[in-house]
Amino acid sequence: MGWTLWAVVIWACSAGNEDNLLANPGFEDIIVDRPARWDLFLLPQEGAAGRLDDVAHGGKYAVMLHIPMPYDRDPINNWSQNLFGDFAGKTVCAAGYIKVAEATEAALWVQCWRKRPWTLLLAASTSTESPFYGTRDWERVEMSLEVPKGTDFLTFRSVLKGTGTAWFDDLELTAAETK
Repeated sequence: MGWTLWAVVIWACSAGNEDNLLANPGFEDIIVDRPARWDLFLLPQEGAAGRLDDVAHGGKYAVMLHIPMPYDRDPINNWSQNLFGDFAGKTVCAAGYIKVAEATEAALWVQCWRKRPWTLLLAASTSTESPFYGTRDWERVEMSLEVPKGTDFLTFRSVLKGTGTAWFDDLELTAAETK
């Protein structure tokens, strides 16, 4: 990423509202054996797993995804949370910590959705500027995007594409008025 673009991302993610919009961003609030307010999508496959794990960046827990072998068609396994509010025209910043072991690709995604007609208006990924793969210890990733008009809700996803293992922790989503 060029220095100018990186400075814009840092400015956008540090300006304006600092309140984290995600519920349970560190996965410490647990219901039975799952993090409260988070949904898991994991296409069934022998050995595939998505769970709370004590390999955490901060606190006691993180979420983990493990995919031992490729699927015929990559399903984009992920932990997700939907956020409803007036985000259109605002800049949202997604950030968090990822750790990987032999991973094809791990990333944070933000998707902007319209309800009627059901349409994905925009999707952004931390992989665009900072691909995260292989085996790496905890590192912070971040991105920002301007939410398009007509957006009814956002979906924040912690994604593992391909194979390997990925952990996600201390996630953030903030919103600020676009300058």
